[in-house]
Amino acid sequence: MGAFLAIMIGLWVWAGSGSKKKKKSTRVDSATQHLASKKDIQTLSKKAVAESTERLYGQEFAEKSPGLRFGHEVSTGIGLYGGWEDLHLIMAGPRVGKTTSSVIPAIVEAPGPVVTTSNKPDIVTDTIALTSKRGTAWVFDPQGITNGMGEKWYYDPLSYIRTEADNMDAAAASLSGIFAAPYMRDNGGDNYFPSSARNLLTGLLLAAALENRPISDVLLWASDARNQEPVELLAGYHQWSFWRKTIQSLYNLTDKTRDGVFGQAQNMVSVFSRSEVQRWVEPGHGGKEFVPEEFVRSKGDTLYLLSKEGPRSVGIITTILTVAVMEAAEAYGQQQPNGRLPVPMVCPLDETANTVLWQELPNVVSHYGSRGIILMTYLQSYSQGINLWGKEKMEALWSATTIKCIGGGIDDDELTKRMSELIGVHEEYQRSASHSAGSPAQISRSIREKQTLTPAEIASLPRGRWLVRAVGRRPILAASEPFWERDWDKETKQLLTSN
Repeated sequence: MGAFLAIMIGLWVWAGSGSKKKKKSTRVDSATQHLASKKDIQTLSKKAVAESTERLYGQEFAEKSPGLRFGHEVSTGIGLYGGWEDLHLIMAGPRVGKTTSSVIPAIVEAPGPVVTTSNKPDIVTDTIALTSKRGTAWVFDPQGITNGMGEKWYYDPLSYIRTEADNMDAAAASLSGIFAAPYMRDNGGDNYFPSSARNLLTGLLLAAALENRPISDVLLWASDARNQEPVELLAGYHQWSFWRKTIQSLYNLTDKTRDGVFGQAQNMVSVFSRSEVQRWVEPGHGGKEFVPEEFVRSKGDTLYLLSKEGPRSVGIITTILTVAVMEAAEAYGQQQPNGRLPVPMVCPLDETANTVLWQELPNVVSHYGSRGIILMTYLQSYSQGINLWGKEKMEALWSATTIKCIGGGIDDDELTKRMSELIGVHEEYQRSASHSAGSPAQISRSIREKQTLTPAEIASLPRGRWLVRAVGRRPILAASEPFWERDWDKETKQLLTSN
């Protein structure tokens, strides 16, 4: 009887430690003997991360939400967790399980509000039954990717400008910068027209915000260089005289130059010409208004931002919504005694390069962890980030993220070579035999250095394997865990499969 109890207690302790039964081995699993030590692995265990969480949010919170689990180490089965100050960068090719093994689990395990993006319906269809139960599920989907799931609502981008009355011009400039970013990046080195168009948009957006006009009026103004109504509107606000004079000077340009500036500004906000978009960004079409400042204070609301590439893309608006929520969360965190959100906000931004066209993201991410904003950036390769932000900013993002997960299917020589070099080499014995007539074979042994994982092996990592680079530890080979394999309670599992 005593032996039986000892066995049962041992099994209970093992289950509670966050360990996972090892899956079928793959061709790269033998590399674990040359990677992170068990001591390194244990620093990412549920127990270790929960201790850190307790210092930040207290014991009760740590018991319920120790951190975000992102898999388990292959050789030991120890569960791997990110804490509530960690920032994640996940890079893997298409269809290798980023959404099912990372995005959806992060949504499920979030202790507070969630912001998530995608170009596919999965994140909504698989999780909305759960997220609707713990708060409001806001589904932004002008393209009908989910076939109309979620409640009817709208977000007025001009409300971003009205947030602080004394800083409306700065907010208008920030908003125009989001519209202008793709044109500033792809201008071939000539910034005159995109820069002038951005200045024009700043004034037009400011005028529309001050007068409570619909944002589609900004497009109408940009489409008619002879209509100086925005100048007249700004004339009624002495504190914004600089912007009245600025756009007046643009109206006064020579016809050819003026038409070029206005034409570029028109292109930047052309998304608002579509009725399917206007219904989501202007009052008067029914539904309640989405207010970022209220969202970040909610107990468990979820914001789904959907956009797919192509002529009907709404990526510029999903970007604006993301920025508005991030800045509202940052401001709310700064109001707290410890400078962080009372409950962390989890932000798994799937398909980041297509849904969050925010040029400043790599620059601001470094302090988000200390604010309780858990940003999770998903890319298909390192080069995809370079194409979006440039090499310097992509390197800043790489340096700022504390947990990096690299999966297979990556066609990126720079990244795979970098990871191979970070993993390094190991020594292995090599035996050789020499023969001579009439003499016994001579056996010799030598030591040679071998690359633990070559760039080619990293590029072709099997589905279900991550290479994890966590700050201060040797690289770890982890097994990913699809959400349907997770050990959540019965109600959670039922809600996740209800659709």
